[in-house]
Amino acid sequence: MTITRSLLLGAAILCMAAPPALAGARGGQRNTARQAARTTRPASTRPARRQIRPQRQTLMRGQRQRQNLGGNRARGEIAAYKSYMEGAIRQNSTPPFFLVPTSSGVQMTQVRQGNYKQNITPKFKVKAPGGKVSFTALLPVSGHVGQQNAANYAKNNVYNVEVRLADGTVHRTKVNSTGYVTEHPMEVQLQKGTNYVRMWADGSGGVGGFKSGREIELDYE
Repeated sequence: MTITRSLLLGAAILCMAAPPALAGARGGQRNTARQAARTTRPASTRPARRQIRPQRQTLMRGQRQRQNLGGNRARGEIAAYKSYMEGAIRQNSTPPFFLVPTSSGVQMTQVRQGNYKQNITPKFKVKAPGGKVSFTALLPVSGHVGQQNAANYAKNNVYNVEVRLADGTVHRTKVNSTGYVTEHPMEVQLQKGTNYVRMWADGSGGVGGFKSGREIELDYE
């Protein structure tokens, strides 16, 4: 099912007007969190990670196809995703990181959903003029370890953002946290085949600790 940009932005407005990130809508926020998050029970004593479900009506996973037109529309989309993610963190969830294309004429079609329990990476097919894409990466703190830790991470996290191209070339950047969700602009020259963008915070379990939320596969043809 294809969701057009107009429907996506409409959903974004509803999300921002309702619970995900607004402190004044706690009751609705709890209801959305119940629908959007699920609890997994790892064998360790570490608090369980609450994972966002791939539901059609949610901003994070419902989108099957999206074409970026740049400019104000990209900024609106970034704000909507960021609001949703912050709301999830405040409800003790850890949302997956996300990439919002900000260059014109880029189309991303999701062909595989991520799955935390099965350790599956979300996958997108990308169409872009010349394979060159500007993104804003949205890097969230971990909320499943409690609000005190999340607030500390928001001040002190240092993220690793890694791009692994189809030929095996790796580019890595360090990014300092600016809040619950950090915006990181980046430009990627995709190669034909499978490319990966990954993120993880220093001191965390790395990509392997939450593969579905710390790795995105980009197939460029």
